[in-house]
Amino acid sequence: DDVIKDLESRYETRIAELIVAHENRVGEVEGDANEHLQKELERVEMEFERDRKRITQEQAKKLADLQASHEVTIQQLEDQLTKAEMRVKEAVEKLKDTRKTHELEANEVKDELIAQATAVRNSIDELFASQEQGPDSGKQALEKGYATILGTERVLHELALSEVLVKEEAVWRAKNESLFKQVNSIRAQLESAAAERDKAHAAMQATETQLQEEYTSAVDGLHKEHKSRMEQQEEEARTRLDRMKQTHEEHTKAHESNLSGLLTLHHQNMQTLRDEHEAQLKDEEEEHHDHIMKQNEELSRKNEKMGAEMNQLRTTIPILA
Repeated sequence: DDVIKDLESRYETRIAELIVAHENRVGEVEGDANEHLQKELERVEMEFERDRKRITQEQAKKLADLQASHEVTIQQLEDQLTKAEMRVKEAVEKLKDTRKTHELEANEVKDELIAQATAVRNSIDELFASQEQGPDSGKQALEKGYATILGTERVLHELALSEVLVKEEAVWRAKNESLFKQVNSIRAQLESAAAERDKAHAAMQATETQLQEEYTSAVDGLHKEHKSRMEQQEEEARTRLDRMKQTHEEHTKAHESNLSGLLTLHHQNMQTLRDEHEAQLKDEEEEHHDHIMKQNEELSRKNEKMGAEMNQLRTTIPILA
């Protein structure tokens, strides 16, 4: 009985140890799987941050290069505009000076013509004064002739002054034709430079918008890729864990089957031992019983023999007496 109890105790202890070891192994596998998943997720996260930082730096560099190039271009255009404006200002000032000179010359011519007309009038006045003492008919004729001369002188004076001014204006414009062309050319250059500047500003804004859209698209794509990789890693981790769990479940079932077989075999062995022990006990009891029966029979024979001897002895003793 003690041997059987010891065997049962050792079997139960071994089975409990196997169950604990299996549960510990399953826990270790799940822990390893979770640790592997965490490392993969951290690696994906680091790659995402690295790529995002790289894209951001590239975007900043592109914008900086674009702004630097834009500033150089704009500065060049602004310099051209400034120079053109200065040239226009100088040309206009020169035109003003030549115009002023022309007006002074025209005034001199006008003054000369007026002086000539005044001299004629003075001469006529002197002639008229000398003839005032003459007959009335001569006086009237003189007045009429004087009026005619004054009218004619006024017309000639106006025509001469107009002709002189027109000629002077034509001469002035002819002298300054190249300057007028230069001013118009500078103004055209000024407008062209302003248009180029506005075009550069528009191109800068369009490029900045395009770069911002490309950056936004790249970051969105990076986020989508990061999310997809995270989901993929989690799915792969779940798949690996499911496979490991399935494998361990299969091992567990096989282990349980082995344990069940061991328990069955154990019970069979125990039953066999019990049967053998009971059979041995039974044989020993039967043997002991037979031995006792033999001893009892032997004792009975001895008792019978002794009784017979005693009886014989009793019968013998009176005779001797």
